Amino acid sequence: MANLRGFQLIVANPKLIGELCELLGGDMPNIEMGTAGGKVWWNNLVEHNGWRLQKNKLTGHCRILDPSNNRKAWGSEDKMLDAINRVMNKFNTEDNQKNNYTQESTANKESKEELLNTLEKLGELKEKGLITEQEFFEKKSKIMSQI
Repeated sequence: MANLRGFQLIVANPKLIGELCELLGGDMPNIEMGTAGGKVWWNNLVEHNGWRLQKNKLTGHCRILDPSNNRKAWGSEDKMLDAINRVMNKFNTEDNQKNNYTQESTANKESKEELLNTLEKLGELKEKGLITEQEFFEKKSKIMSQI
């Protein structure tokens, strides 16, 4: 059975549909063409927002139809499912990389804010006479090297 989440993400993003077609295109080139919608010879494996992944009842091959019944991609069931999984793996990898970058950026901002807060506290300690000018500048130098 097809990955419903994967199919939903792919048909919602024209770039991912293009990548899926490229993966399938080497063996099974697609000529985008209108169909009758597959009410007799086809079973719907997955459907989302009018997009359908169908399997032929006689031959077993699969195709993807857009909401206007245009064939966007086709191939054997194994190749179709493999292509969907490969596009999803690539999408998930790119998404994880973006999330990691965002988490690193957030962590860097938080650590810089902590360092700046520490500098402010050191300044207050120096003003109150609790640390010497020399101690203040030594600690300030260490903190500034981390920013």
